Amino acid sequence: MKLSDPELELALSLFSKSLKKYNDIHAKYPIELYKDDYKLQLIAALNSNNEKVVWINGFCYDKHFSYWRQTYVWVQDGGQCFFGVSLNLSKRTFTQIRTNWRA
Repeated sequence: MKLSDPELELALSLFSKSLKKYNDIHAKYPIELYKDDYKLQLIAALNSNNEKVVWINGFCYDKHFSYWRQTYVWVQDGGQCFFGVSLNLSKRTFTQIRTNWRA
């Protein structure tokens, strides 16, 4: 499902808020998107209540993930280089970011 420009803007705004909340709670181990070369995959869908939701899959870029624009990047472990967050655009809410924690 494709996001419109306003939906993409809303998704990135909600993501920014979720990231700030995560980094405030985990100040000792923050996710620093611009320090590390993170990539984001956004997967949009309608949930069972017909609400538009977006899953953000974030990860530190590595040459082994050169396929990231075509295929979902999934790993086990990997520490904070890998995280996910669920957004509900209809309700303008988000879940707490979940990382693969420290490797």
